[in-house]
Amino acid sequence: MGLHLRALSLLVAAFLGRAAATCPDNEIVAKVTLCDDGALCNNDPLYREYCLGQYEDTPGNIFDSDGDASWYGRTFNFLKFEVDNYATGQDQHCYLSMFQAEYCTGFPHFLKGGGPSDGGFYTPGTFPFPDSQISCLHPYYWPGADARPQKEGVGVKLTLWPAWSDETGRPYPYDQTTCTDKNHPIVDGMQDYYGVDCASGDDGIYCMQPDTDGANDAFISRLDFAGDTYNTPNSFVQAYVDKGNYPVGAILINTFFSVHGGEEDKPPYGWCSETQPWTPGFCNDDSVYTDYCIVTRFSADPTNTQWEIYDAEASADWNSVCSSQPAGRPSVGAWGAMFHANDDGCWTNLRANDGSIYCGYPLRIANAWTKIIPCNQGFANPVILGSGKLAARQPVIP
Repeated sequence: MGLHLRALSLLVAAFLGRAAATCPDNEIVAKVTLCDDGALCNNDPLYREYCLGQYEDTPGNIFDSDGDASWYGRTFNFLKFEVDNYATGQDQHCYLSMFQAEYCTGFPHFLKGGGPSDGGFYTPGTFPFPDSQISCLHPYYWPGADARPQKEGVGVKLTLWPAWSDETGRPYPYDQTTCTDKNHPIVDGMQDYYGVDCASGDDGIYCMQPDTDGANDAFISRLDFAGDTYNTPNSFVQAYVDKGNYPVGAILINTFFSVHGGEEDKPPYGWCSETQPWTPGFCNDDSVYTDYCIVTRFSADPTNTQWEIYDAEASADWNSVCSSQPAGRPSVGAWGAMFHANDDGCWTNLRANDGSIYCGYPLRIANAWTKIIPCNQGFANPVILGSGKLAARQPVIP
């Protein structure tokens, strides 16, 4: 569920002296250039490369943005999307979506006006667009004319991090990491309990129908750090799995417009039907779900099968995951709902199982169960109107 290791290693692929990505012979090289001076691209453009295999879904969710001044907070106005090492016709099955919201969540950034003919995904070419901050790129390769069938449901992404930084106003470490690098990020408070000093963010991606049992995710059993798993092996992942829980200090809940699923799904599917912005769905202004919330309940029991048994609840209302309009932002965008621990150990927006504000850091979880239900079926304090947005990222609207 987390970012593929190969994708993460390629995020440092290069421009102006950095080494380019080396892809296997049978994989396509996707090249993305973002510029802030139009087609001139002379002002330190941002450049990334990715390796794309068949049905490969390789989001650049993280973008080495921790400490990379070339990326975080910059405004761009021109995109060049290229592919290399492809057979005849394959290039027209390579796509790129761009996102202003964090971690490739919410609606894509439309480059052709956002009308019925603009699905928010683009084949290779050049694209001017109004000055905008872009948080995330999502390249993928889907072969065949029918390679993007729908799966019924609403696309949801649940992202978890081990800590929150008041200094930056965002989760820490924001980038996913294997923790195995010599200069890995240090997460305070992990050593004494888990015996390791680093933890990565991780995520769950779901396609679910409202008013159903949703997705009951035994998170700890499939924990991965930037693609590394228990069996990689990765001693940091093993430390948390062996302990039976994963430490959480920040949570993001948002809708997820994107490809979902891969070759292992039979048949392989591409989109969740209710979160396509070009068809009627969950996030339309006339949606019948405007009084619904995306609710995740966390428990320390990976085998939990009872919705009523949990330690903490994160509830994001429709406005925060669909069409919230904070000052200076467009009418659509789906900026998501953020929940995080504060210095005193009590959380912003997260609720305990008695409805009070949850206090306790870290929140130790083994299971995360997400449903889409009427807000009054959870505790009545959902995040409202995007109030949980990341403070450090403010998209520039022309």
